[in-house]
Amino acid sequence: MLVRDGAIYIASRALPGLLGLAATVALSWLLPPDDYGLYGLGIAAIALGHALIFEWLSQGLSRWYQSHQEDPRFLTTVIALFAACCLGALLLALVVHLALPAARAALLWVLLGGICAHGWFELMARIHICRFHPTRYLAMSLLRGTLVLAATVAIAWAGGSGVAVLAAAAGATLAAGLLLPARLAARRGDAALARALVAYGAPFCMTMAFAALTTSINPVLIGALASREEVGGFTLSFTLVQVTLTVIAYGINAAVWPFAVRAADSGDPAAMRRQLARGFVFLLGVLLPAAVGLAVLAPAVARLAINPKYHDAIAQTTPWLSACAVLMALRIGCLDLAFQLVRRTGLLVWVTGGAAVLNLALGVLLIPRFGALGAAVAMTVAVAVSVGHAALLAARHCPPDLPLREGMAMALAAALMGGLLGAMPELPGVAGLVLTVLAGGAAYLLALAALEQFGLAPMLRPILADLLRRAPGRAALPAPARLDREEA
Repeated sequence: MLVRDGAIYIASRALPGLLGLAATVALSWLLPPDDYGLYGLGIAAIALGHALIFEWLSQGLSRWYQSHQEDPRFLTTVIALFAACCLGALLLALVVHLALPAARAALLWVLLGGICAHGWFELMARIHICRFHPTRYLAMSLLRGTLVLAATVAIAWAGGSGVAVLAAAAGATLAAGLLLPARLAARRGDAALARALVAYGAPFCMTMAFAALTTSINPVLIGALASREEVGGFTLSFTLVQVTLTVIAYGINAAVWPFAVRAADSGDPAAMRRQLARGFVFLLGVLLPAAVGLAVLAPAVARLAINPKYHDAIAQTTPWLSACAVLMALRIGCLDLAFQLVRRTGLLVWVTGGAAVLNLALGVLLIPRFGALGAAVAMTVAVAVSVGHAALLAARHCPPDLPLREGMAMALAAALMGGLLGAMPELPGVAGLVLTVLAGGAAYLLALAALEQFGLAPMLRPILADLLRRAPGRAALPAPARLDREEA
């Protein structure tokens, strides 16, 4: 179940992510650098606004759904809280509007619409995840990716400005959330339940604010401390990482989360730790080689389709952002998740707060001199420190018992694969890139198989068992004691 759902969730992010990458690449050709930089700033501002205003509610929904799914008032209460957040954002925008010059008013309202549209889409998607409906989530994501690609490219082709393209993206996202919504019961909400959700989600408001100051704020810092053209290069690299590594991480974490919550709610700490261990193995085993491959092959990917003026920025920043994506995924999918399962979400405030302060401090020092590269370095260092901070807190309050030996084996296999990719000559065209990726994947699997034979990587067995037990006429492999397989 974990492998199957994880594969569907990865596809649910990968396929729309490719559509998003196609839109980003097309816009880099269709929009002038200044407008393209404004578009990148707008996307970052929408992500930042969503994190600050709505993400706490999505987190509360994910954590409470399994224990409240029989209560018809639960989802009604969640929707009422969403509407209250929209109203609060509207009132704040009205205040800001009074202080803005008229030339910036249109951008403000486009950003507000984008934030609310993104919030609604993500809330509907999270309900499908909680209900174990990965195919429904896949349909929603594909619809949004298709509509955003068509709308943004059409507006840019017609000569629209960066603000107009942002408005098109917001409208397409809202349309996708309205066309394929989750089914909701028409009942009244519960005030006590709403207060409980707010109390649970309150630490997430600060956590999401600090997380946004570690990631989403970076294009804004680049625009303020360097230039909009630097924002364009960073946006392309960040998008490339998102549609590959972030997609993989999100898909695996989306599959792990409901089972981990169910195990935690059962009152069996051992079952919860087993789920976290399996998620760690699955996450690192897939994400680490992808990150190494992307870091090595990013220049070749850029030369295929991206405007040459951004090639240097992509080559410089992608390795740093790839490392950052792996570190962030491991922290969110293992350590942060452990805090949430034991309801110690206040610890996340300290972890993300420290990362935000460090990222801002390093950004102010590095971005004026190094531009987009300085932002990538600052973010990666801040996230790496936050991983160590979270590990120390987890060891004291909720140790997840992660299989570190297997992690070291996977890191060795990924390093061997990276060395092979770096030594290979660059093959021309898309076909050459595909062959290179296949060669790297084969090298990684062979290295893992060799390590498993020497007893250094027993993490292969539970994953293969999950696949082979469904194959007709095949017996499942026995799972090692440390990662004993749990039926989903």
